[in-house]
Order: sequence, then structure tokens, then C-alpha cells
Amino acid sequence: MVAGLAYVIGATTVHKRWFPYAQLKDWKDSVMGPSVEKPRASLFGYFSPDVEVVMVGDSLTQGVIWAEAFNGIAIANRGVGGDTATDIVARMDSILSTRPEVAFIMVGLNDVNLGLSTDEVLDDYTKIVDALQRAGVEVIVQSTIECSADLCGSTLEGIRELNGKLVVLADNRKLVYVDLNRALADEGGLKPAYTYDGIHLTGEGYQAWVDVLSNTMREKVAKLRFADRSRCRQDCMARPRLVRSRTEDTGHAVR
Repeated sequence: MVAGLAYVIGATTVHKRWFPYAQLKDWKDSVMGPSVEKPRASLFGYFSPDVEVVMVGDSLTQGVIWAEAFNGIAIANRGVGGDTATDIVARMDSILSTRPEVAFIMVGLNDVNLGLSTDEVLDDYTKIVDALQRAGVEVIVQSTIECSADLCGSTLEGIRELNGKLVVLADNRKLVYVDLNRALADEGGLKPAYTYDGIHLTGEGYQAWVDVLSNTMREKVAKLRFADRSRCRQDCMARPRLVRSRTEDTGHAVR
């Protein structure tokens, strides 16, 4: 119950900005210790299917049924409401346990809204990328989705600054960068038609997100499936030769 209360208060603090985040963190640490697993994140230890693609992020990522948005592709949703890049770094095991081939990352708004500098966010973001690449996962960097200027004020400026640094990160690492804001935002930040509260997306907003990702998603999945088929053909060609050689050696069919 206490963990649930902490999660609700934390999420509300991010969106309503009731009082400084540092005070909330001090309260949470004093009551429950410095590391409390969120209810949704606790599910990942019990349900962790092998997938082709994993979606990594906060509540915006959590809000999509990705396997339905991209029907026919094995996708795990590892979005958790209220998460920052720091939180994601702490739960990388639950992301890597899905054994993905490709990971799409979209995170950063909560970090900036909590007062972290864009360099601090980028440092944690880089740790996420490093962990995925060490595991042989191809990383797709998505721009952090902007919020509405009317709601978040200076946070929007921070998100745009962060996105500029994500472009550089992707370029330096030779990663694909997908600019979601070219469809979802304009000079005033997140378009009103795509949000119900200035941060979270409506169905129309999610459709726009899916449309932007569609080509990259299907291209990456097609390539990995082609590679899998190629490996399978090599294996299948090797096995009959082994059977034939054993039959020839013994003079009897191998059963």
C-alpha cells in the first residue's frame, strides 16, 4: 500500500508540480528506502517473453498496445509511468530479459521536468544505450516527445535542448534517430489535437507516433527475419549431410 501511495504521489508531482521533487524523494527514501520497484515494473519479473522488439520509456510508451499497433511483430512494452532515464538504467535487466533484437527508446520528459540538466539526462540515456549495445541489441533513438508550452513552460525548452543532444549521440554512435516531434509537435510544443492534458497522448496522437515509426519498425524487423531465415537454411542444409554420412557409414537408416 505504501509503495502504491508513493507511486501515485510521485506521478502526480511530475504532472501537477505540487512541490519540489527533492522533498518527495527524501520522504520516499526515509519511508521505504532509496529503491522501490513500481507495481508495473514488478510484473516484468514474472512475464518476460522473447521478442523481436522492445519499447523502452515512461508513461507515454506504456500507453500503447504496441503488439496491436504493429500486428504480427513480437513486441514487449517496457514503458513505466513516471520513469526517468535513471529509473530505466536501474531496471535494464527486465528489458534485456526479453532478449530483443531491436530497442526503441523514448524518455526524458520526466527528467527535465524534475529539474535535471540535459547533460545529466544524456548521461543516463547513454548508459541505457551502452547496456543494450553490450547485449547485441540494435538501438533506435526516438526524440523525446515535447509537451505543450502552455502547460510545461521552460520544460519544453529543456526537452528541445535534450533532443539536440540525442541527435548528436545517435550520430556519434551511428544509430537511427527518429524525430517524432515533426509529426506530433509545432512551435507551441505538443499539438492540442494529439493530447488531452498537454503531456499524454490521445488515440490520434498515438496513431501519429505509430505512423512515424512504421517504416523504421518494419524495415528493421524484415532484416532480422531475413537473417534468421538465412541461418536456418544453413542449419537445415548441414543436418541432412550429417544424416547421410551416418547412413553411409553404417549401412543402416538413422532413426
